[in-house]
Amino acid sequence: MKLEDYGENILVGSKKATGLFLLVLASQLAFAGIQSLLLLKLMFLDKSGVSASYLTYIVLFASSISGLIGGSILSYFSKYQIGILTSLVSFIVVLIGINSTDNEIIYVQMAVIAFLNTLSVPNMSSTIPIISKKNDITKLYSLVQVGSQSIVLLAPIFVNLSYHHIGLSLALFWFNLLYLVSIIPWILVKRETSKVESKEIDGGKAFLNSCLNGYRIIFHKRELLDLNLFRIFNNLIYTSISTALPIIITSLAFSNKSITNLNTVTEFISGGVFILLGILLGRSWLKKRSNIFFLAYLTTVIALMGVVFLTIFNNKIGLLIFSAILGIGLFAGKISTIIIGQNITKQEELSITILSGDTLTKIVTLFFNYVFLQLLDSQTLNVYSLLIILGLISLSGNYFISNTEKFYKNG
Repeated sequence: MKLEDYGENILVGSKKATGLFLLVLASQLAFAGIQSLLLLKLMFLDKSGVSASYLTYIVLFASSISGLIGGSILSYFSKYQIGILTSLVSFIVVLIGINSTDNEIIYVQMAVIAFLNTLSVPNMSSTIPIISKKNDITKLYSLVQVGSQSIVLLAPIFVNLSYHHIGLSLALFWFNLLYLVSIIPWILVKRETSKVESKEIDGGKAFLNSCLNGYRIIFHKRELLDLNLFRIFNNLIYTSISTALPIIITSLAFSNKSITNLNTVTEFISGGVFILLGILLGRSWLKKRSNIFFLAYLTTVIALMGVVFLTIFNNKIGLLIFSAILGIGLFAGKISTIIIGQNITKQEELSITILSGDTLTKIVTLFFNYVFLQLLDSQTLNVYSLLIILGLISLSGNYFISNTEKFYKNG
């Protein structure tokens, strides 16, 4: 069937839906591109990679704070206001420090845009049902997910090409302009979002008051607590790997160009493997309970195997193979925890337990990531030894997921 035959097709019949879809792509590409460019800037300024390693901690810290107070902000302002303000403030913050070589200024820039991005994503997602026809909601969500995954895959390539052709500062400027572009579609949805504004604000306050209930549910239901403990142990190794990568990359590269190329390829391979697995495995394979828990058990094992492999084959080729292994592990961990969580949680409790679980996991991970950074700074052990130790500790998470599996089978 031809596209025009749909009549009410979501990308033809609904300009507002199309606008929001483009908004998601523009704002996410801006965030992903600027984060990569700021990471490169820090690696250029400090060839040890230690300064760049703190960027992961900064993003984790900012998103944790946003998770704690974001509900209040989202309930106080309208969706239109959040959409405009998050993009505009991000643009201004990046523009002010665009030529800065001061680590603290770069950290502040990253913290602000990470905080605002954590607000922006749920704000955009919750706008979809408002501006779409009921039958088109699922389609638009699917398009947004495909677009988001494409951005994750393609952003490193865009960053690499822009850096080599126009330099770091100009590349930052052009990616930053995307924040202004992402403001435009909100003008299209202002009328629709204002119609439900008062209702959403009241509902938002009620939802905020119920967030504490999310923690109560997690701590009173053993299967949910065990799942979140598994996530914490899983995050321990994967966040540490993300933190350590700038140090590993700079130790293997010999110039700014080499650093840029190596960083681009590792991100592309990891993201590409993640997407490829999603395509190959498909929904039918993931419907089997045994397969889901198989992925969960493998998550930390894969990370540990990858670190051991990179320790033995400590060269550029080894790093690229490690990136592929990392992509497999990230897929296994994310998909398994999402599916298991949905199946052991009551539908009416799902949203508040997701918010509470994510915030709890980020806060605990934040603490361990800070300890990891201090150990890196002290140089008591090299980065590979630390990652192997953390990988072994992370294996403890499989005990908790086994408890969740017992409940899942009995339920």
